[in-house]
Amino acid sequence: KPALATARRRIERARDLVPYPADHAGLVEYVDATGILHRFLEAQPASKKEAAEAWYLLGVAESETARGFWVSQADLYLETAIRTDPKSPSAEPAYALLEEGIVLDYSGSAGVNVPRAERERLAELRGMIDGK
Repeated sequence: KPALATARRRIERARDLVPYPADHAGLVEYVDATGILHRFLEAQPASKKEAAEAWYLLGVAESETARGFWVSQADLYLETAIRTDPKSPSAEPAYALLEEGIVLDYSGSAGVNVPRAERERLAELRGMIDGK
């Protein structure tokens, strides 16, 4: 049976293997963790808190493995983590990673130009976490 703790350990190991962001030394661990997490979610987690953590960890793995101009699902996974359980311990780090990715995506030589739709989405998610 896929275990959340096993996936968490794989991601921690992948982070330990990577001395700098562009290094792919942890790729196998991230991919393995992703498979475990997908199976974990398919098996219907016992709580929203566990499901939120699984979505957050998927977002972490995706953000570390899907570099470049390819379409990444990290945003979707991180947003799903927040929407699944905005009061879980995973919601705040999911929001931070999502916000960082969005700001970086819309930053350049002209400064930071995050579109209004993205700012509104972030504000909605922040409100869910803050209970507003």
